[in-house]
Amino acid sequence: VELINGARTGNIFQSYCKPNASVHEAAFAAHGLSDEFLKEYPSSNVITWNFVRWLSAGDAPLLVAHNAAFDMRMLHNEMLRARITLPTQLTTFCTMKYFKKKVPG
Repeated sequence: VELINGARTGNIFQSYCKPNASVHEAAFAAHGLSDEFLKEYPSSNVITWNFVRWLSAGDAPLLVAHNAAFDMRMLHNEMLRARITLPTQLTTFCTMKYFKKKVPG
């Protein structure tokens, strides 16, 4: 969800992608997304290109994630596969770290 000055712009990135391997039964149990459902969606390379393009559209992109370290590792791995470079001005904000500081224990 894109925010400018704290307000939603209506610009949203959301997508499913066709996995490179079958969905593991434990993953299916967690999210309910089957191979049959996902087979019609673009590959992860296409989604990664689209996401980086969407993320790079702003002047100073900020990626907010609940576990930013994990998400950035996943994003970097996908980008390596797709031969994409991340915008150097990208800033991340980890809500998990933030809330651990705000609500210790």
